[in-house]
Amino acid sequence: MLYTILLAIFFLLDIKFTIDAFYFFYYDIQIYLLIHLLLYFIYILVSNLLNEDTTFFNYFALCIPIFGFFMTILNKLFTKYPIQNDIIDDYEKYLKYINNRNQLEKVNVFEEINIMSLVNSLNVKNEDDRKQEFIKFITDNTDIKVSILKKSINSDDKEIAHYASTILSFLSENFENLIENARKKYHIDNKIEVINDIIDYYNKYLESEIIEKEVIQNYYYEYLKFLDLVLADERIKKKEHILFNKARILFKLNRCKEAYRLINKLLEKNETIEYYMLKLQILFNSKKWRKIKKIAHYIFNTPKLKDNIPEEYKEIIKFWITWK
Repeated sequence: MLYTILLAIFFLLDIKFTIDAFYFFYYDIQIYLLIHLLLYFIYILVSNLLNEDTTFFNYFALCIPIFGFFMTILNKLFTKYPIQNDIIDDYEKYLKYINNRNQLEKVNVFEEINIMSLVNSLNVKNEDDRKQEFIKFITDNTDIKVSILKKSINSDDKEIAHYASTILSFLSENFENLIENARKKYHIDNKIEVINDIIDYYNKYLESEIIEKEVIQNYYYEYLKFLDLVLADERIKKKEHILFNKARILFKLNRCKEAYRLINKLLEKNETIEYYMLKLQILFNSKKWRKIKKIAHYIFNTPKLKDNIPEEYKEIIKFWITWK
């Protein structure tokens, strides 16, 4: 009887860790295998102490990770909730439409049409003035400005298409210069106060849609190397915002397991709506609908989080709370 109970406990623990590792990606495979082997050796030790013939169960327990690999394959090949997936896909499109509409409402179209005047004015200003003008220009709605310019490239009016192409090149060149100059100040002049500027420039550049999809991953890796370098800088004491940006980039690179573990560590120290929204994105990418719903309810029922939900996130939280 004692043997049966112990056997069941070890089996259930091993299966739980297998599901957590292969389905919910809570652990690295290496960590999971160490846990599995530890449980297996404890199980063998208990079997020997009880003098039971457990040859069949020994082999079965040792092969549990194989079922985990099959679980991963099946999870990739088949969708667990096909009807809900259709709804969620439609909802993603709806959110994108609402987000774009809200951003467009903030844009002064007449101002954007005359963006070329910025380029003209910068030609007659000194370097410091040019930098300030450009930083002012990229502060708000850069992605909307870029989307307008990209559409203008295909305009039948050759002059407008030429202007749009010129401005996009100009924007890209200035982002590159801002990043390069700030990084020089950090590497050569050892100025740690420019780190936040570099992170801000990278974020705006990568989110502006100026960089083509074919090469954007190279920039993600470049940004990730910089963040790792900064994290190793002992002069910097508070590194939460750097870790958060690293989690974002890992997610962009589809390294969801690493991003998930990192955002969980951040949430252990400080629960913020930004951290939870990134966690929701990671879980959404892995189609963990039920976990998303659980987190959405937690956010909605926690006053500190609920009271600080930005407008662009309220519809997302509302959707997941009412989703069945």
